[in-house]
Amino acid sequence: YVDNWLKYEISLFEIEVFISILYFIYQGVDYAIYEVGLGGELDATNIILPMVCVNTNIGLDHMDYLGDSYESIARAKAGIIKDHVDFITGEHKQECVDIFRDTCEKRHSHLIRLDRIHDLQDGENVKYTYKDYNIVLNTPALYQIENSALALETLLYLKKHHFIELDESSIVEGLFEAKWAGRFEIISEKPLIILDGAHNREGVDELYRSARKLHNLKIIFSALRDKDTDYMIERLLDLTYDITVCEFKHPRSQSAKLLAGDYPVKIEPDFRKALDDIYLQEGTFLITGSLYFISEVRKYLLQKIHSKY
Repeated sequence: YVDNWLKYEISLFEIEVFISILYFIYQGVDYAIYEVGLGGELDATNIILPMVCVNTNIGLDHMDYLGDSYESIARAKAGIIKDHVDFITGEHKQECVDIFRDTCEKRHSHLIRLDRIHDLQDGENVKYTYKDYNIVLNTPALYQIENSALALETLLYLKKHHFIELDESSIVEGLFEAKWAGRFEIISEKPLIILDGAHNREGVDELYRSARKLHNLKIIFSALRDKDTDYMIERLLDLTYDITVCEFKHPRSQSAKLLAGDYPVKIEPDFRKALDDIYLQEGTFLITGSLYFISEVRKYLLQKIHSKY
């Protein structure tokens, strides 16, 4: 079977998109949400003509492929905008918005931006008002406010254009019930352990907003070598000087020694050992970095927690 795929010289992501399309057709699904790969004109998901296209925001990520500035990355990401298919974005940076607007005009699509978010309340459950909706999220992560508002705006668009039928209570309840593993996820109360896949500059900046309210914080961190890990560690050091850097198995993972550099951090290559040591200490433990790393950590911790019961 592998040879059958290889002769077409297509990537793993392209294979996955192809299989998923066939699967959804055979299963007769009502709606499917596709997340792009890197995003852009050559993205495998562009074979689909969607009800609407959505972009969260532009970060300095995948710069080897998409460009080294916000403008160049926005231009690449705008490749998912399709003829007569409207485009919703949570982006605020004017240089990116201008590129999106120009592309939408060329594609005869409407550019839709988020409205203002009002009455924001920080706490164990962040709250806010968007249009006429009073939203409560089952998370303390501040960055999920704009993410959920973007999801809400998309739902309202689909409802307005009669793609879906939803009442107000379903929307409010659905947003409250939504949970995202590895995104400021409290995986243990005693000790308090939080997982967050802040895997790039912008992710760490957003994590900082929510994590700065934590007390006696200890961080375990690992990342891929093609990320701006110096910036990430420097930002995390603004939260605490108790940082342990680790390693995990992945072709693009960075060694703990190179991650640490000359920064005042501890080195423990075996992330399992670092996790075991949590139970010998007191404090709040934040484990962050690569999503691949968080996936391995989550699996290990859940096994450890379940073995106690």
